[in-house]
Amino acid sequence: MARKGPSPLVASFLMTALVLSSQLAPRAEAECDASQLAPCLPAVMPPFLPPTDACCSGLREQQPCLCDYLKDPRYRRYVESPRAKKILEDCQVPYPQC
Repeated sequence: MARKGPSPLVASFLMTALVLSSQLAPRAEAECDASQLAPCLPAVMPPFLPPTDACCSGLREQQPCLCDYLKDPRYRRYVESPRAKKILEDCQVPYPQC
């Protein structure tokens, strides 16, 4: 049976890299901080738990930054993923129209 999506180990590594790179990268705007999306990790990786209040709160805080994340090759694939779109929907955060 074919797998859908990355393995949990690969997904974990990618999310860790995302969080670490956001902490090390210089920020053009102080309020854009992808590490604030770390509470969404359980919703992104199997067993795909529903997003927590902390996840949704982080998404709402980072909503103005989503277009910047879409333009950044480090983050684009995460924001464009079907799972991310589902999490945004569950948190009632509109998908960015950039």
